Order: sequence, then C-alpha cells, then structure tokens
Amino acid sequence: MALARVIIQDALTEIGVQSPGEPLDADNGALGLLRFRNLLNTWLADRLTLSFQRTVTFTTDGSSSTYTVGTNMDIDV
Repeated sequence: MALARVIIQDALTEIGVQSPGEPLDADNGALGLLRFRNLLNTWLADRLTLSFQRTVTFTTDGSSSTYTVGTNMDIDV
C-alpha cells in the first residue's frame, strides 16, 4: 500500500512525530496503517450516498394514453 505509506508519513510529519524526509520506522508505520484502515472502514460503514432529483417537463399530444420513458424513447431521459 504505497499510497497509505505516503499518507501515514505525511500525517506523522504534520503532527511532529517525525521530520520531513525521515524514513518511517516499523512501529509508527504499523500503528499508522492500523489507524488508516480503521478510518477507511469507518467511511465504508457510513455508506454515504448522494441523491438528486431531475425534473423533466414534456407536453402530451392527446392522441396517446401511454408514453415510454428512457434513452431515445418518447420522453428522453
């Protein structure tokens, strides 16, 4: 997990645990990875969703009682 390592090193540097460019030691790396995984699991457990509504306006012609809705249909959405 190369990206996790970079994030952990940056976090430890930011909070003053290690100096910039200093290699990550095994103990701090293991603890940082544990915390990083816990954070990811927390985000996954939240099951965040983004919902939206789309309003489509159309005019009926009066000659049909049914319309199809979808891509390239009577009502194209």
